[in-house]
Amino acid sequence: MSSVAQTTPNGNAPLTLSREQKQAIRLIDDHQFRYGSSAVKINGQWVNAEQVRRSEVDAAVVLAHFAGK
Repeated sequence: MSSVAQTTPNGNAPLTLSREQKQAIRLIDDHQFRYGSSAVKINGQWVNAEQVRRSEVDAAVVLAHFAGK
């Protein structure tokens, strides 16, 4: 039985998310469920869960944004 593992954008290594990334993604997903927007405006930039997943946006910035609400 084969399994499909999620990989990094270049497809070479398995994608592993830190606890902070998982928490930030969960917060953005909760925001999407509540408000219907898949992105959150943080420091003038729209941030979505995929950007956190790809490490394009630091999860700590997302966590700090939601902690300040």
